[in-house]
Amino acid sequence: MEFGFTVRNLSDELVGPLAVWARDRNSRAFSALLATSTVLEPQSSAEFLVLFPIPDGIDLRDAEEQGVLHLEPVIVFQDSSGAAWRRTGHDTIRRDEHGPLSPALSQFE
Repeated sequence: MEFGFTVRNLSDELVGPLAVWARDRNSRAFSALLATSTVLEPQSSAEFLVLFPIPDGIDLRDAEEQGVLHLEPVIVFQDSSGAAWRRTGHDTIRRDEHGPLSPALSQFE
């Protein structure tokens, strides 16, 4: 399943690099990590498309099962001062102990 989302930099500073992926709030399943060297200019945006595996037994052609997945984007980025930040879905942005290119992100904490 393809899951697309937009990352917006509404600040007056550069942000990047970025690491993005999707997660299902219900099952805690994750898509593949997409680590990117993308740098967002101030007041700009970038589009991302990640592939999310459909769990066994889910048929998205069935209307009742279409609401089973509650996908949300996860974004880890570095600000212009080098600090790492994370945002999951519509949650508040918070400091992150790993940077967007950290090998620790492969664990999808």
